Amino acid sequence: MFNKVLLIGNLTADPEIRYTPSGAPVTTIRLACTEKYRSKSSTELKEETLFINCIVWGNQATSAHQYLKKGSKCFVEGKLVIREYEKDGIRRWVTEVRVQNLKFLGSPAKGTSFENKGQPSQQHAAETEEDEFMPPDFNDEDIPFS
Repeated sequence: MFNKVLLIGNLTADPEIRYTPSGAPVTTIRLACTEKYRSKSSTELKEETLFINCIVWGNQATSAHQYLKKGSKCFVEGKLVIREYEKDGIRRWVTEVRVQNLKFLGSPAKGTSFENKGQPSQQHAAETEEDEFMPPDFNDEDIPFS
């Protein structure tokens, strides 16, 4: 099976960071991805916007929280996941993107840069936590079709 999501969009709000009990940073970003198209029955240009929740782990979570703000444009590569939880006795499901690669597009806000300044103690905890969710490394040459 193949599960890959590629998105470019703008943040609808400032990133929200939290930490797992082991100290790994987890940042939630919500992307607005707008597609423009023309319908077959009209020459009018239409827009459709999707609002997509994305979960960022580890060092990228710290960087996203530090440097991205509402309106920031970014590229997200990840996989689609469905999470289940119960609230007030009702089972609910959430579809979101688990981010594997995050790129900041555009220029940083005044007075900041895109350098990662995560704390070493959190970085180690994040790497341990992140390994549970990341696929094993592979070489592009291992792919039989390319």
